[in-house]
Amino acid sequence: MTTEIAVMNKSAISLAADSAVTIGGGNKFYNTANKLFTLSKYHPIGIMVYSNAEFMGYPVETIIKEYRKKLGEKFFDTLEEYWDDFVKYIEENFSSEFGVEDLMVKVYALINALDKAIKDCAETKIENYINNSSGDDESFEHKQGKIKEIASESISQVISGMYNEYRSYKDDNNFSDKSEHIKSTIREKVVSIISSTIGSIDESNIEKILDIVAMVLTKKHSNGPRTGIVIAGFGEKDLFPKLVNANFMGVYFGVLKRDDSTVNVINNKNAATIIPFAQDDVISTFMTGIDQELQKNILDTIVKYEVDSCNNEKCIDGLKNEIKQKIDSWSRRVHINPIMETVEIAPKEELAQMAETLVNLTSFRRKLSMDAFSQSVGGPIDVALITKGDGFIWMKRKHYFDVNKNHHFIQNYFKNNWRDNYEFDNREESI
Repeated sequence: MTTEIAVMNKSAISLAADSAVTIGGGNKFYNTANKLFTLSKYHPIGIMVYSNAEFMGYPVETIIKEYRKKLGEKFFDTLEEYWDDFVKYIEENFSSEFGVEDLMVKVYALINALDKAIKDCAETKIENYINNSSGDDESFEHKQGKIKEIASESISQVISGMYNEYRSYKDDNNFSDKSEHIKSTIREKVVSIISSTIGSIDESNIEKILDIVAMVLTKKHSNGPRTGIVIAGFGEKDLFPKLVNANFMGVYFGVLKRDDSTVNVINNKNAATIIPFAQDDVISTFMTGIDQELQKNILDTIVKYEVDSCNNEKCIDGLKNEIKQKIDSWSRRVHINPIMETVEIAPKEELAQMAETLVNLTSFRRKLSMDAFSQSVGGPIDVALITKGDGFIWMKRKHYFDVNKNHHFIQNYFKNNWRDNYEFDNREESI
């Protein structure tokens, strides 16, 4: 878990990220994770990572630094071209048989989830049957047959439920023509997992599970682990900062499975923006002046009660919409607009301070919560500022080592460039 934020105006973009990382299913927390990096050593481009810190079994930090090495001093005219090149690098370097293995890990988790849901459903139905049965009037054979029937019904019900859920999602055009190829490639392995996990089921249910597995790729959905990627900064011809983000699932059959990317652009019509990532509830409450869950509960409560002047569904919906509009109008007038007006004219240093403060606010709120998320945001906050002229500037950055004792680190970071400058300086002195 994490909290990250981008604060942008026409002059600059500030990025901030906490350092908390959760491992072992939430049983262990560390405050040492790096989530904010330079994407280029030479140009004003940064990248942040959230959610899953691994991508197809590899640390995302390693992937980013390998891409940065490949990128070198190369640059692109627009930020979108940096994004496309990064996606291309991911597809070209992770398109292998390991993609099928990674998919099978997800398939195994999906089938285990199906098995658990089937057992829960069957146990509930069997318990209801036993509680409502006539006892001695039924023979043992009849009861045994009824329980088998319930188990069979539970299998079909749960599988059909998940099948219909995935069918309802929109198609992913990058994979929509690969359904049969996906199923034929993994059929044998899926059937084996079904047999060892759920047991013997009829052919129609096996086919539905295979369809579900294919739809994990061929449909757009938010199920399963994701790696959030944010790339922000300036292309060579970008005069205002931009930001692109999406969630990556993995590379399968040569194609990166990801959400549709979102592009945020600063221009004369949109002079400032604040964009939180991952755990955004505290920042959202600060920005809007009202907790979004509270607002939802208020609107849901209206539905439960009929009033004298409003006692039908159409009227209730109208009342909900009117109250929501009043809340939104008040929120924008009293909270959002004044904040954005300040961000719009804020100097560069203030943008960095805003970004750090908003991440720190989430961290502080989590510490007070004393729940499962109390340690999910925290640790040192890395803060960077990106401008067109000055490039990527670290305002705050943690190191796991003492920089003063590791001068070679600084030299190696700009290794080729440092050597060229050193040789140029020596030539200049000899003239």
